[in-house]
Amino acid sequence: MSETKVDETKPNETKPSETKPKKMVSRNVAVALGIICIVLVAVLAGTVVLMNSQITYLQDQLNELLNVTVIPLGTITSNPSAWVSRTVIVEGNLYSFPFPVIVRSPYNYELSSDGQMIGVSLSASVNMSTSLWNQVLFNSAYVRIHGVIEKGEITYTGQGSTDTYYIEALTVEPL
Repeated sequence: MSETKVDETKPNETKPSETKPKKMVSRNVAVALGIICIVLVAVLAGTVVLMNSQITYLQDQLNELLNVTVIPLGTITSNPSAWVSRTVIVEGNLYSFPFPVIVRSPYNYELSSDGQMIGVSLSASVNMSTSLWNQVLFNSAYVRIHGVIEKGEITYTGQGSTDTYYIEALTVEPL
């Protein structure tokens, strides 16, 4: 009889020539991870496209503001009806003044430049520093106004009313 050789290795030991089989992830898990990766890449790409369009829009807005053209006050006052509802940027001396003969007016300040004058309405929403307000109230201040030309009616004591044009200020900055 031939002798049969019995493997004498212990159950927990591996033979040096054998390698352990690698654990495989199930197919469903791999597909799910692939789908998640595709969705994340799509969301990231969409975010990049959206941010790029926002950056382009903001850059265009900044360029528009930097290339602002200040309109001479005389250009507006020479034909104010052509400017109604248009946004303008003007510079000049802004001041408050008493209206002894005016009963009702849509504006409460005046802006003058190069011998021209236009009324200015400053609402409470216009953000101006306290020192600029004081300068305007008690003297005058050289400012840049960004606003919309409006048409209103001004009423004088004993003379009735007449049409007037003024700037509804959006922003006022000292120069």
